[in-house]
Amino acid sequence: MKNKILQNPYLNKGTAFTYAERQKYELDGLLPSEVESIDTQILRVKEILDNIPEALEKNYYLTSIYRTNRTLYFATIQKYLTELLPIIYTPTIGDVVMNAHKHFEPSTDAVYINAFRPETMKRKLQNACENPEKNKKCSSLQTVKVF
Repeated sequence: MKNKILQNPYLNKGTAFTYAERQKYELDGLLPSEVESIDTQILRVKEILDNIPEALEKNYYLTSIYRTNRTLYFATIQKYLTELLPIIYTPTIGDVVMNAHKHFEPSTDAVYINAFRPETMKRKLQNACENPEKNKKCSSLQTVKVF
């Protein structure tokens, strides 16, 4: 698939791709025309966060960044760690878990298991490893034992 770089959160730099990189990776027209530094992107994220009143919604916004641009996510967290730690961890993460069924978004790096249905765990883990996108992560998984 063309332009997979924008779909890979480890490679995606968003608007930080230079004009030369946009040309090299055929990204012209797929990003806003202005090239921004990581610092400018962080400030934009912070401005948006400052306008979101609820901690849970802030967590959802940061999670969307995490899923698309890990560099921006971790740079933002690092810069505003004291302020954002309660948003990405305790106490807000408890609300995230409690509301997961209301705000479900499929993730390519998660396996959903139910501790109250242990008989399904082996199949779920095997299904996750059979997914082509996860295959590399699960290549060492030979046998799944459920206790």
